[in-house]
Amino acid sequence: MTARSRRRLAGPALAIALALGLTALFGRATAATAPGRQGLTGAQTVTPGPTGDDTVVALVGSRAVTEADLLQREAAVRDDLAYMQGQIDANSPAAAFLRSFTGLIDRSGVANVALGGLIWQAALFQYAVAGGFLPTDRQVALGVAAARAHAAQGKDPTLAAEAVAAGPGYWTTTYPRLVRQSLAVDNLRVAAARGQVRGVGLGESWDALSWQVVRQARVTVLRPSLI
Repeated sequence: MTARSRRRLAGPALAIALALGLTALFGRATAATAPGRQGLTGAQTVTPGPTGDDTVVALVGSRAVTEADLLQREAAVRDDLAYMQGQIDANSPAAAFLRSFTGLIDRSGVANVALGGLIWQAALFQYAVAGGFLPTDRQVALGVAAARAHAAQGKDPTLAAEAVAAGPGYWTTTYPRLVRQSLAVDNLRVAAARGQVRGVGLGESWDALSWQVVRQARVTVLRPSLI
Protein backbone atom coordinates (compact mmCIF):
# COMPACT_ATOMS: atom_id res chain seq x y z
CA MET A 1 0.00 0.00 0.00
CA THR A 2 1.75 3.14 -1.20
CA ALA A 3 1.70 6.54 0.42
CA ARG A 4 -0.29 7.98 -2.45
CA SER A 5 -2.94 5.23 -2.25
CA ARG A 6 -2.94 5.54 1.55
CA ARG A 7 -3.94 9.17 1.29
CA ARG A 8 -6.75 8.32 -1.10
CA LEU A 9 -8.30 5.59 1.02
CA ALA A 10 -11.70 6.32 -0.42
CA GLY A 11 -10.47 5.61 -3.97
CA PRO A 12 -12.55 7.56 -6.50
CA ALA A 13 -14.77 8.68 -3.64
CA LEU A 14 -12.38 11.46 -2.67
CA ALA A 15 -12.30 12.72 -6.25
CA ILE A 16 -16.09 12.90 -6.33
CA ALA A 17 -16.22 14.50 -2.90
CA LEU A 18 -13.63 17.04 -4.04
CA ALA A 19 -15.66 17.91 -7.09
CA LEU A 20 -19.06 18.07 -5.43
CA GLY A 21 -18.41 18.82 -1.77
CA LEU A 22 -20.83 18.09 1.02
CA THR A 23 -23.27 20.71 -0.20
CA ALA A 24 -23.93 18.64 -3.30
CA LEU A 25 -24.12 15.42 -1.29
CA PHE A 26 -26.61 16.61 1.31
CA GLY A 27 -27.75 20.07 0.32
CA ARG A 28 -27.05 23.20 2.34
CA ALA A 29 -27.60 21.93 5.89
CA THR A 30 -29.31 24.26 8.31
CA ALA A 31 -29.46 21.80 11.20
CA ALA A 32 -27.22 19.20 12.74
CA THR A 33 -28.73 16.37 10.70
CA ALA A 34 -28.24 16.54 6.97
CA PRO A 35 -31.47 16.94 4.97
CA GLY A 36 -33.21 13.65 4.29
CA ARG A 37 -31.33 11.88 7.08
CA GLN A 38 -32.53 10.92 10.53
CA GLY A 39 -30.24 11.53 13.49
CA LEU A 40 -28.72 8.51 15.20
CA THR A 41 -30.68 7.23 18.17
CA GLY A 42 -29.16 6.87 21.60
CA ALA A 43 -29.46 3.08 21.34
CA GLN A 44 -26.91 2.86 18.53
CA THR A 45 -23.30 2.00 19.20
CA VAL A 46 -20.73 4.53 18.01
CA THR A 47 -17.25 3.29 17.15
CA PRO A 48 -14.58 5.59 18.61
CA GLY A 49 -12.15 7.35 16.31
CA PRO A 50 -8.35 7.27 16.52
CA THR A 51 -6.33 8.56 19.44
CA GLY A 52 -6.08 12.33 19.72
CA ASP A 53 -8.98 14.75 19.93
CA ASP A 54 -12.00 12.44 20.04
CA THR A 55 -14.58 15.21 19.67
CA VAL A 56 -17.16 13.81 17.24
CA VAL A 57 -17.89 16.06 14.25
CA ALA A 58 -20.08 13.65 12.27
CA LEU A 59 -21.74 10.25 12.51
CA VAL A 60 -21.94 7.86 9.58
CA GLY A 61 -24.05 4.88 10.58
CA SER A 62 -22.25 3.48 13.64
CA ARG A 63 -18.96 5.18 12.80
CA ALA A 64 -17.92 8.39 14.53
CA VAL A 65 -15.82 10.86 12.55
CA THR A 66 -13.68 12.72 15.07
CA GLU A 67 -11.75 15.94 15.14
CA ALA A 68 -8.57 13.87 14.86
CA ASP A 69 -9.91 12.13 11.72
CA LEU A 70 -10.79 15.47 10.19
CA LEU A 71 -7.43 17.09 10.93
CA GLN A 72 -5.59 14.10 9.43
CA ARG A 73 -7.71 14.20 6.29
CA GLU A 74 -7.32 17.97 5.95
CA ALA A 75 -3.55 17.49 6.05
CA ALA A 76 -3.85 14.83 3.34
CA VAL A 77 -5.96 17.13 1.16
CA ARG A 78 -3.40 19.92 1.53
CA ASP A 79 -0.65 17.44 0.65
CA ASP A 80 -2.58 16.44 -2.47
CA LEU A 81 -3.07 20.11 -3.33
CA ALA A 82 0.68 20.70 -3.08
CA TYR A 83 1.35 17.67 -5.29
CA MET A 84 -1.17 18.83 -7.90
CA GLN A 85 0.21 22.38 -7.84
CA GLY A 86 3.65 20.93 -8.48
CA GLN A 87 2.29 19.11 -11.53
CA ILE A 88 0.62 22.30 -12.73
CA ASP A 89 3.82 24.31 -12.28
CA ALA A 90 5.72 21.65 -14.22
CA ASN A 91 3.16 21.96 -17.03
CA SER A 92 2.37 18.25 -16.94
CA PRO A 93 -0.06 16.79 -19.52
CA ALA A 94 -2.78 16.85 -16.84
CA ALA A 95 -2.13 20.49 -15.86
CA ALA A 96 -5.42 21.85 -17.24
CA PHE A 97 -7.48 19.21 -15.49
CA LEU A 98 -5.57 19.63 -12.23
CA ARG A 99 -6.01 23.39 -12.38
CA SER A 100 -9.80 23.02 -12.55
CA PHE A 101 -9.66 20.33 -9.87
CA THR A 102 -7.73 22.51 -7.42
CA GLY A 103 -10.18 25.31 -8.18
CA LEU A 104 -13.04 23.08 -7.04
CA ILE A 105 -11.20 22.39 -3.80
CA ASP A 106 -10.63 26.09 -3.22
CA ARG A 107 -14.30 26.87 -3.79
CA SER A 108 -15.54 24.02 -1.55
CA GLY A 109 -12.97 24.53 1.19
CA VAL A 110 -10.44 22.06 2.55
CA ALA A 111 -12.53 21.16 5.61
CA ASN A 112 -15.60 20.51 3.44
CA VAL A 113 -13.62 18.30 1.08
CA ALA A 114 -11.94 16.46 3.94
CA LEU A 115 -15.22 15.71 5.71
CA GLY A 116 -16.82 14.64 2.43
CA GLY A 117 -14.02 12.13 1.87
CA LEU A 118 -14.32 10.79 5.42
CA ILE A 119 -18.08 10.33 5.11
CA TRP A 120 -17.66 8.60 1.77
CA GLN A 121 -14.98 6.32 3.19
CA ALA A 122 -16.97 5.41 6.31
CA ALA A 123 -20.13 4.63 4.34
CA LEU A 124 -18.32 2.38 1.86
CA PHE A 125 -16.39 0.62 4.63
CA GLN A 126 -19.55 -0.22 6.55
CA TYR A 127 -21.17 -1.47 3.35
CA ALA A 128 -18.12 -3.63 2.66
CA VAL A 129 -18.20 -5.04 6.20
CA ALA A 130 -21.90 -5.89 5.88
CA GLY A 131 -21.15 -7.67 2.61
CA GLY A 132 -18.35 -9.79 4.10
CA PHE A 133 -15.46 -8.09 2.31
CA LEU A 134 -13.12 -7.52 5.26
CA PRO A 135 -9.47 -8.44 4.56
CA THR A 136 -7.69 -11.07 6.62
CA ASP A 137 -5.43 -10.11 9.51
CA ARG A 138 -2.47 -11.32 7.45
CA GLN A 139 -3.35 -9.01 4.55
CA VAL A 140 -3.60 -6.08 6.93
CA ALA A 141 -0.29 -6.96 8.58
CA LEU A 142 1.44 -7.16 5.19
CA GLY A 143 0.06 -3.76 4.20
CA VAL A 144 1.22 -2.18 7.44
CA ALA A 145 4.66 -3.78 7.18
CA ALA A 146 5.14 -2.53 3.62
CA ALA A 147 4.16 1.03 4.53
CA ARG A 148 6.30 1.00 7.67
CA ALA A 149 9.31 -0.15 5.65
CA HIS A 150 8.73 2.67 3.14
CA ALA A 151 8.64 5.18 5.99
CA ALA A 152 11.77 3.77 7.62
CA GLN A 153 13.67 3.84 4.31
CA GLY A 154 12.84 7.50 3.74
CA LYS A 155 10.57 6.75 0.78
CA ASP A 156 7.61 8.38 2.49
CA PRO A 157 8.81 11.15 4.82
CA THR A 158 5.26 12.44 5.33
CA LEU A 159 4.11 9.09 6.66
CA ALA A 160 7.20 8.84 8.84
CA ALA A 161 6.47 12.26 10.32
CA GLU A 162 2.84 11.31 10.96
CA ALA A 163 3.95 8.17 12.81
CA VAL A 164 6.36 10.13 15.01
CA ALA A 165 3.75 12.78 15.80
CA ALA A 166 1.08 10.18 16.62
CA GLY A 167 3.26 8.20 19.00
CA PRO A 168 3.92 4.47 19.51
CA GLY A 169 0.32 3.39 18.88
CA TYR A 170 0.34 4.58 15.28
CA TRP A 171 1.72 1.40 13.71
CA THR A 172 -0.13 -0.97 16.02
CA THR A 173 -3.55 0.69 16.18
CA THR A 174 -4.17 3.70 13.95
CA TYR A 175 -2.50 2.63 10.72
CA PRO A 176 -3.80 -0.97 10.75
CA ARG A 177 -7.31 0.47 11.03
CA LEU A 178 -6.71 2.63 7.95
CA VAL A 179 -5.29 -0.30 6.00
CA ARG A 180 -8.22 -2.54 6.98
CA GLN A 181 -10.68 0.09 5.76
CA SER A 182 -8.83 0.60 2.50
CA LEU A 183 -8.51 -3.10 1.72
CA ALA A 184 -12.16 -3.77 2.56
CA VAL A 185 -13.28 -1.11 0.08
CA ASP A 186 -10.82 -2.46 -2.49
CA ASN A 187 -12.30 -5.96 -2.01
CA LEU A 188 -15.79 -4.53 -2.48
CA ARG A 189 -14.71 -2.74 -5.65
CA VAL A 190 -13.23 -5.90 -7.15
CA ALA A 191 -16.27 -8.00 -6.21
CA ALA A 192 -18.62 -5.40 -7.72
CA ALA A 193 -16.64 -5.44 -10.98
CA ARG A 194 -17.08 -9.23 -11.08
CA GLY A 195 -20.80 -9.05 -10.41
CA GLN A 196 -20.36 -10.67 -7.00
CA VAL A 197 -22.16 -8.03 -4.93
CA ARG A 198 -25.81 -8.76 -4.25
CA GLY A 199 -28.13 -6.38 -6.07
CA VAL A 200 -25.36 -4.94 -8.24
CA GLY A 201 -25.40 -5.67 -11.95
CA LEU A 202 -22.25 -6.83 -13.73
CA GLY A 203 -22.08 -3.71 -15.86
CA GLU A 204 -22.82 -1.23 -13.08
CA SER A 205 -20.02 1.25 -12.56
CA TRP A 206 -18.16 1.59 -9.28
CA ASP A 207 -18.96 5.30 -9.14
CA ALA A 208 -22.68 4.52 -9.45
CA LEU A 209 -22.53 1.93 -6.67
CA SER A 210 -20.48 4.10 -4.33
CA TRP A 211 -22.76 7.08 -4.92
CA GLN A 212 -25.78 4.92 -4.09
CA VAL A 213 -24.15 3.63 -0.90
CA VAL A 214 -23.32 7.12 0.33
CA ARG A 215 -26.74 8.54 -0.55
CA GLN A 216 -28.37 5.76 1.49
CA ALA A 217 -26.02 6.11 4.46
CA ARG A 218 -27.32 7.50 7.71
CA VAL A 219 -25.26 10.65 8.21
CA THR A 220 -25.43 13.29 10.92
CA VAL A 221 -23.07 16.27 10.76
CA LEU A 222 -22.63 17.67 14.25
CA ARG A 223 -20.75 20.72 13.06
CA PRO A 224 -22.92 22.21 10.27
CA SER A 225 -20.40 25.01 9.66
CA LEU A 226 -18.23 22.42 7.90
CA ILE A 227 -20.73 22.22 5.04
